[in-house]
Amino acid sequence: IELARLPNGDKRVALILANYPTRDGRIGNGVGLDTPAAALNILRAMQAEGYPLAQLPDSGTELIQQLLGGVTNDLDSIDLRPCQQSMALEEYLAAFNELPQENRDAVNARWGAPDSDPMFRSGRIMIAGLRFGLTFVGIQPARGYQVDPSAVYHDPDLVPPHGYLAFYFWLRKAYGAHAVVHVGKHGNLEWLPGKGVGLSRTCWPDAVLGAMPNIYPFIVNDPGEGAQAKRRTQAVIIDHLMPPLTRAETYGPLRNLELLADEFYEAQLLDPRRARELQRDILELVRETHIDRELALGENLDSDADAALWLPRLDTYLCDLKESQIRDGLHIFGQSPQGRLRTDTLLALLRIPRGDGRGAQSSLLRALSKAFG
Repeated sequence: IELARLPNGDKRVALILANYPTRDGRIGNGVGLDTPAAALNILRAMQAEGYPLAQLPDSGTELIQQLLGGVTNDLDSIDLRPCQQSMALEEYLAAFNELPQENRDAVNARWGAPDSDPMFRSGRIMIAGLRFGLTFVGIQPARGYQVDPSAVYHDPDLVPPHGYLAFYFWLRKAYGAHAVVHVGKHGNLEWLPGKGVGLSRTCWPDAVLGAMPNIYPFIVNDPGEGAQAKRRTQAVIIDHLMPPLTRAETYGPLRNLELLADEFYEAQLLDPRRARELQRDILELVRETHIDRELALGENLDSDADAALWLPRLDTYLCDLKESQIRDGLHIFGQSPQGRLRTDTLLALLRIPRGDGRGAQSSLLRALSKAFG
């Protein structure tokens, strides 16, 4: 209610970029999303609507470079970088002591005292991120230190360290955020310990985020993990497109095989002697590329009778590879694919049958086949 009534110029909103694994090269690694460019689009849209923003970077790359100029989750360089915002130890302890006793005991037992946290410096706990005007862009903290990030990211038992808690406490109590935007699948907040549904005050997602509105641009083709974020962090999911799609096509030796196969079928009708030479060339290249193993063709492939069996299989294999759908780049939130990417993506979607796949629900290929007899 407060968020709806406040003028945009008075709203403080924090954009949070995931960082998994916790290396600098993985800041803003939303699945299928150009997260830095997406974050910048969101910031520009907010600025146009009167939110308190200033001195925005010119590109997503520049946004990341500016973030790398300060403290990140990289422990090797943490003491060498400046920090633009931090939380005094006394303020942190006041917020920490509001947690249920069992939560506090679990954190202290696993991670020790706050002043032993890697994010602790000179009596304060550092917060990774930057402010552009009054709007904050932060790097989501690590779930732990000196642990395998791949193993603990979804760990249902690992409680967050003091540095993690300080990040969200600072957002809520010092910065005074009215809402957060977790940009791109997926962050780690929704995977903190606690119940799967009907969270209580001892469940870590609720203890960390509180009642703050949580807006979550999330890739449309993973509703399962999106539901996890909705159930456990009261997230408002804003679906975004998957990356642009295109055909895999063929290249290198596969492209050469395709050309030889096309030439072979043409020569079969016009020049049988040339066709036999091409058959030998094709077989040689098939063996060089080990496609014979992939297709389980066996050893005796030299005769015309054998070729009549394996050449059609090779042709089908090459066609399947060529027509396979692959990603072509990343989606940028707030932008529709343009040019060739737009055309290829629409064609890829239209190739898939809908519903029962009959009549108007059939794929584009079936519709064209029916139309042209």
